[in-house]
Amino acid sequence: MKKMIVAFLFVLFSSAGWAEPLRDVTFVTLEGKPVKLSDFRGKFVVVNFWATW
Repeated sequence: MKKMIVAFLFVLFSSAGWAEPLRDVTFVTLEGKPVKLSDFRGKFVVVNFWATW
């Protein structure tokens, strides 16, 4: 189990160097307010795309 966690962390952090910056995307909050991705510059952001199919 310990080896699996180490392998997962290795893959997680080694792939971060390949990531390309996203273009500035605007999302709408549940309250209807627009939020730009650039508002979170310098912070870690997890964007979870999902569908209802």
